[in-house]
Amino acid sequence: GRALRQDDVLAVGAAAGAGGPALDRAPGRSGNAIAFPKWALNQHIEQLGRAPQIVRILPGRAREDFPAPARATLLGETFRIGADSNRMGFRLDGAKIEAGQSLEVLSGAVGFGTIQVPPGGQPIVLMADRQTVGGYPRIAEVAGVDLHLLAQLKPGDRLRFEETTLAAAQALYLKREREIA
Repeated sequence: GRALRQDDVLAVGAAAGAGGPALDRAPGRSGNAIAFPKWALNQHIEQLGRAPQIVRILPGRAREDFPAPARATLLGETFRIGADSNRMGFRLDGAKIEAGQSLEVLSGAVGFGTIQVPPGGQPIVLMADRQTVGGYPRIAEVAGVDLHLLAQLKPGDRLRFEETTLAAAQALYLKREREIA
């Protein structure tokens, strides 16, 4: 073959001898096109592409160590994905989260979606290629059900955080998994 070029058309269908019968039995198959079922992911789909994007969070380990105004800033302000963001972390531009006194924490495990606050007060959301431990205070964790929303943002995109409970986040995650299945 050759590299694809603009206006190339790729046919949809089973290649000769490459699993045709299994594809023919696929639900919703019609002619040379596959009709995918409409998933009832309305709540999740409607959220994608909002400006600002709403991302649900759970309280982090050090949440209560931050003064009330700092917690209110995290939930009440709109942030932008910084230009210096990458697959390790999204640096957020916007209102600073003032820790009051210097919060010193021991390095500890961090995950995809951990929100750390360095001394400068600009939060960092750890992404897929993050380190395994971090030493900045962890004010919140992005709910697993919204990690895909966060991961699709690019520098300059706006987002807001909305606090949820562990039970609500788990219920939404399980609902989405059932709908996909």
